[in-house]
Amino acid sequence: MNPSSKAEPESAFESRLRRQVIRPVPVQWREAILQEAAAAAHREGETPSNQHVVRRSVNLLRWFSLPRLGWLGLGATWGLILALHIAGQPEPLSDLAGRPPAASEAWAAWTQNQRELARLLDTEPAFAPPPASRPPRQQGSLPRFVPTA
Repeated sequence: MNPSSKAEPESAFESRLRRQVIRPVPVQWREAILQEAAAAAHREGETPSNQHVVRRSVNLLRWFSLPRLGWLGLGATWGLILALHIAGQPEPLSDLAGRPPAASEAWAAWTQNQRELARLLDTEPAFAPPPASRPPRQQGSLPRFVPTA
């Protein structure tokens, strides 16, 4: 009964239930009920020897429920992304410090090739020297744009 409704009157049905005496189940009935339950369980294949297997299977299925599988899949995906990210990283810059840049190597090889070609043909080399570096601009000076008509 709800504690807040103590003032409510009891119905006739509830008062008749309160007056009835609770009797225990007769021993013969109890034994018959238990025997029937054991026979039904044996017919269905749920004997006490394999109940632990059924219980473990149900627990395993509960563990692999959809929300948990979703989180498991999300974690596996992030792990794969992290592994691919780490595996695909370029070599560190500290390893490249001792090496000249690839562009200067290519320029040196091309100029050597042009010199050798000019020597074999007995002509002057037909390549331009590398562009000279620009002199540094003064702070605050901008290049002037002169429109051409």
